[in-house]
Amino acid sequence: MRTEWELGIQFELLNGLRAIHDGGTYLFDVDHILPGKGRIASVEISIVQERPVSGNADGEHFVPTDDIVVEFMPRSQYEGSNLLWQLIQRVLTSIEPPQQVWDRFGNTFSNLGEPGVWGSRIQTLSEAVEAKQLLFSEPGKFSHYTHRKHLAGKTVEGSGVRSMCGVYFVPSQDHGALPTCSTCEEMYSLLPKE
Repeated sequence: MRTEWELGIQFELLNGLRAIHDGGTYLFDVDHILPGKGRIASVEISIVQERPVSGNADGEHFVPTDDIVVEFMPRSQYEGSNLLWQLIQRVLTSIEPPQQVWDRFGNTFSNLGEPGVWGSRIQTLSEAVEAKQLLFSEPGKFSHYTHRKHLAGKTVEGSGVRSMCGVYFVPSQDHGALPTCSTCEEMYSLLPKE
């Protein structure tokens, strides 16, 4: 049942990305895994194309991006539940699988991509939907620094922490087996030593 539920979410995301890959908002509801239990959450996906304005008087330069924001609006009884977390993971993995690329604020997640990146994700998602295969998340590639008092509890709970460089991640990997994030290392070296 869970696999069918997650495949349904991937199918809905494919429809959403097809509809808004050039910009816009797509809203859909997700029902409980068990029939008759009703909606657990609404999911809103927005894509905004950020493009430089020619002749910028400030002389500022910025890179064009396609920003994506995914907001989860759970019914109150599902706030903080494992089922909501499964929904969040399925949606984010289906859109962009690397675990450490999403920024989080409450139940809102955001990501920046190169122009057209979300449109190009349609092909991968389409192939997975057609083959009835779930897409998998990709673990982080770097070990990040975060406050140790947050680490143990978050590892057990499976909830995320913010690293010194700003990356949001769920501590689930052996950090010793990964190369250290250079930005975190640099920021750590600037802290006062006792």
